[in-house]
Amino acid sequence: MGGRVAGRAAASGLLLALFLTACGTPGGTAGAPLPAGSAPAGQAAPAPSAPAQPDSDDDSGPANVTPASVEIAGAGPAPVGLVNVADDGSLNIPKDIDALGWWVGSKPMGADEGTTLIAGHVDSATAGLGYFAKLTELEKGDPITVVDGLGEKWTFEVSETKQSVKSALPDDVFDTKGARKLVLITCGGEFDEVKRSYVDNYIVYATPA
Repeated sequence: MGGRVAGRAAASGLLLALFLTACGTPGGTAGAPLPAGSAPAGQAAPAPSAPAQPDSDDDSGPANVTPASVEIAGAGPAPVGLVNVADDGSLNIPKDIDALGWWVGSKPMGADEGTTLIAGHVDSATAGLGYFAKLTELEKGDPITVVDGLGEKWTFEVSETKQSVKSALPDDVFDTKGARKLVLITCGGEFDEVKRSYVDNYIVYATPA
């Protein structure tokens, strides 16, 4: 990655890692899910940061448009919205557990390199399992279909799944210059009852089919 992209990705990686501590709250207090874009109880939010923006050097043609929906094996399509960094420094994905968020600092559809990163909730204290609870059921070779804002379909195949500690989110999920891939990410691992968050991230990598 170039210096400018690498610097932004490193900062945003920290923000996303913190955000994803709040993507599921089973058995939450007061019967309310932890709002997207907020830090979990007992954990300070990072310092505010300028919103991440997609690169303007390329990806400007009509084929390079934002994702509108994602469909994974064994489930219907889920809507995808554009999401950015909130004032508290966390990623402000949709509160609806069945809706997903495309991070605007990642690549749009039609790019010939780099990562398209889409995040979503695993569950909620009140609404139950989220759409991305199904990520753990995906296996290598399973299809993932992304429909962009112009109605064009882009097909990917699962190439790898990974679970990692939140503090060590892999750098390749923010890669904008490497091999073309789709990354789907949510919370995973054990649930910390004190912090009201999961300790890990669950990541699905997919490559163009």
